Amino acid sequence: MLLMSLAWGSDWAELQLSEDRFTDLIAAELERAATGCAVTGLGAGTLSMDCGGGEQKVVYLDSLWASWEADAEGREANVAAWVSAVVAPAAEPSKADPAQLMPVVRGSGFLEAVAPLGEPLYDPLAADYVVFYALDLPDRVQFLSVDDLDELGMSHDQVRARALENLGLIEVEVVGSGPIYVLSAGGTYEASLLAAAPFWEELQQHSGAPVVAVAPTRDMVFFTFSERRRVRRRMERTAGQLYEQGAYVVSPTMLVLTDDGWQPL
Repeated sequence: MLLMSLAWGSDWAELQLSEDRFTDLIAAELERAATGCAVTGLGAGTLSMDCGGGEQKVVYLDSLWASWEADAEGREANVAAWVSAVVAPAAEPSKADPAQLMPVVRGSGFLEAVAPLGEPLYDPLAADYVVFYALDLPDRVQFLSVDDLDELGMSHDQVRARALENLGLIEVEVVGSGPIYVLSAGGTYEASLLAAAPFWEELQQHSGAPVVAVAPTRDMVFFTFSERRRVRRRMERTAGQLYEQGAYVVSPTMLVLTDDGWQPL
């Protein structure tokens, strides 16, 4: 395909790439495909597109990176299809399906990353954890700004309630035999589950002990009911390492569930 050969040469699909280098190359492809748009990196696997006129969006490459590694023969077609989908016009909130609304838990540092999109629509969760609200579209997660509320015809409270309702519909698996457990929910919304208060309250009622949890990355949540210091320290060390080394980082801060919700441990 001409688009790909312009950027990477005829043997681009044979390249062995780090995720950082892959992100750089995809950024170049997006700029070629989206004339007049500036694409900048927000870390491995995350890009920001500024197309002027207030049209800005954050783009995640996790699905594309996964297909790149898993399907060598289909790389060219997968990248071309993905780029075409991303440069398509953004969804208009007024035409969005409320079933696409989701809460997205990130660290407070992400506020700066989404600031170019307008005043972010978000709620503090606990410590440096923040709940953003977004549309879960087939090709990307489109974060919402306060200005989008009028287009949606919904209040902040209504968006929050519907997003949390949608979050409650995803399938969640608790992995592990203790004392430390991991949540599995498809790889995108694990950290967001920290916002699902009923889920954690039910776990705590069954355990009879406080839940301690941490989400170092968006796809990794550790939790324990153990009050042993060595168990909590082991979980904290592991979370810290993932936060330092991982992509899509959230926070290394340990949280404990109280009657007033999550609190820093």
